[in-house]
Amino acid sequence: SPTTAVASMSAAAAAAAAAGPRIVPVVGFTDVASTVAQVVVLGAAGFIARQQKVLDKASTKTLGTMTVSVLLPCLLLTQLASLSVKGIFQARGLPLGLFVLISVGAVMGEIASRV
Repeated sequence: SPTTAVASMSAAAAAAAAAGPRIVPVVGFTDVASTVAQVVVLGAAGFIARQQKVLDKASTKTLGTMTVSVLLPCLLLTQLASLSVKGIFQARGLPLGLFVLISVGAVMGEIASRV
């Protein structure tokens, strides 16, 4: 009956409130999986276009430069704009993880540029 459903919902809400604050992840698994899938699909499309000679070497270099110089910073800014300050502080390991990823990427880029 509707009365029983309301009573059980309020009991569940009371139990959740008694358990204390719940930390909600800033980014869920499905968000990450969706983003990774998009990158894989676009990468595969670029690979196929290069193999089929749709893109030549100069076009590939231009697209790569545009991606690094324009598109990735725009993506970073839009993702940062969607975060709340509270959400950033809930994800305690996020700043450290980003620092590690950026540092490793910088070192690998430096090594690759010397090869």
